[in-house]
Amino acid sequence: MNQILNIQLISGDQILLRLEYPTTISRELLLERIPLLFGEVKGVNTMKVPTGVSKSYMQLARFLLQQENNEIKITFSQLEKEWNQPLPRSARVHRAWWGNTENPTHVHASSWMLTGWKVETIDLENEVVEFIRN
Repeated sequence: MNQILNIQLISGDQILLRLEYPTTISRELLLERIPLLFGEVKGVNTMKVPTGVSKSYMQLARFLLQQENNEIKITFSQLEKEWNQPLPRSARVHRAWWGNTENPTHVHASSWMLTGWKVETIDLENEVVEFIRN
């Protein structure tokens, strides 16, 4: 089914920009993909993930970049939901996994450190991590 994707940039009562793009993608799929144009799923976030964040930890870095507060306490299961993948087993059993290290083999730590965060506390028993903004 042919449709026209019409995007407008409006300021007050003035149309500043109008783009019309023919497409065969369904309305539902278009609505699902539009947030991806902005690099964010829960809202418009134009912050760029810093160079050096591993591809597999991009979503975690984006989640941290979105945070408005300077600290966040989150359960492992909530973090997995935001990250959209399970934590590695070692994150649940080794405190060192949560270390704020610049070791190039610890790409997971780079995902929070390069975005201006560090792990403040880790509670393996209750599966809770607290990040604070540097």
